[in-house]
Amino acid sequence: LFRSCGELLHRFAHSNNEGLVMPYKWDLSNYAEDDYIEYIKNIFKRAYPNNLEFCLIELMASKEVRDQRNNSPMRKFLKGQDSFPPIDEIESPLNRYNSFPDEFHNNSDHKYLCIDTERLTVSDVKRKIMTELNLYR
Repeated sequence: LFRSCGELLHRFAHSNNEGLVMPYKWDLSNYAEDDYIEYIKNIFKRAYPNNLEFCLIELMASKEVRDQRNNSPMRKFLKGQDSFPPIDEIESPLNRYNSFPDEFHNNSDHKYLCIDTERLTVSDVKRKIMTELNLYR
């Protein structure tokens, strides 16, 4: 159907859809991933040169909470696995998945929102994103 994620994004950018939420586990210690984010932005900038709102939303949680979530019955069901290895075993200490304070901020290129999800439900996170970024219509 699609040969690559890039092809899918190009087709989506030229469709009549109003927006896209794309979850992505960004290794902030890998500069090649910065280039990939810029590649994605540029696909949509070319499609909407005067009408693009790009938002970076960082969802933060401790390794303990992420381990609990990874081994919840729903996550196991969705992934089709009985269990997951602990976060420490699948994430290298050399990789960085949480930003430093003030590493990102709102600018003319994108909006930025950081949400501590430790004590929030999925619905709470959705509501916070919609409210903070004024996405309700």
